[in-house]
Amino acid sequence: MKNNFLNAKTQRLKVYKNFVSFRLGSFVFKNKKKYKQMKKYIYISAIIMIALTGCKTKQNTTKPAPISTSNEQTLTAENIVNQVINQQKEISFVNISNAETSLNYNEKNVNVKFSIKIVKDKDITISVLPLLGIEMFRLQLTPKKFYIFDRLHRQYCENNYDIFKENFGTEISYETIEALLLNRLFSLNGVEKSVLKKAFTAEQKTEKYLLKSVKKVENFEHRFEISPDFKITGTFLNQNSLDAVSLNYSNFEAKNGIVFPQKIDAKIVSPTHNLNVVFDIKKMELNKAFEMSETDLSRYTKVDCSTILPL
Repeated sequence: MKNNFLNAKTQRLKVYKNFVSFRLGSFVFKNKKKYKQMKKYIYISAIIMIALTGCKTKQNTTKPAPISTSNEQTLTAENIVNQVINQQKEISFVNISNAETSLNYNEKNVNVKFSIKIVKDKDITISVLPLLGIEMFRLQLTPKKFYIFDRLHRQYCENNYDIFKENFGTEISYETIEALLLNRLFSLNGVEKSVLKKAFTAEQKTEKYLLKSVKKVENFEHRFEISPDFKITGTFLNQNSLDAVSLNYSNFEAKNGIVFPQKIDAKIVSPTHNLNVVFDIKKMELNKAFEMSETDLSRYTKVDCSTILPL
């Protein structure tokens, strides 16, 4: 009787999956132009999630931050870096199971649901769920390369991180992406503490500390804004005296002693792109160990990345 119940349940799942596949296939067939446009938005959103995401949780609100920096001493860049790093707890696992991003791209709006899983120093997987809560695209990053999976058409591509330099003019590594996702300090030259201590100069204002990159990297200057209680409240990439990329973090809350911003407002401005992304994470777990599910590449056809998600 138990076997009959399981078989019936399995059949219902197959019927549901077939129905979803039919509905997705029908949507693509009838709305090819809309589907291509959606793919472009999803690609941009995925890249922004890689380069500009932070995390949040809805638990105990942290104590109000000091409203001004210390009048008693002026801190060096090394002092500020040490203070920020020392107050942050180690994170090994992140599981964001329910999240939304609101994306405004050249005055066009799109809302996309997504999930993120991170195993520190090993793997970052972002799933994009634009229709019926079913995964349509998956972006998987490893220390050496990244993969994009089109689940609907059973296609995938792989690339290394040189593509960021080719398309955005600056080098981005797995370590840098992970630091951004975990809301950590980084420099365009590395994320090691010894590198960070020498990567910035410091400026102390009444309401915040500023860490500014000592050297330009590919014509980019980088800076962090740090609150008086040493939370990262903003990070900016500046080119030719203009903020090409900016992030603002606010509404900090804590879970198990780990503090994240609730609201992340990211902006990119260039001669051809004007992008604003607001991230809203509904549900997440921290430091609860899990295994990443492996994707069977034999079930997919390898193609060029531009075939899956062209800009």
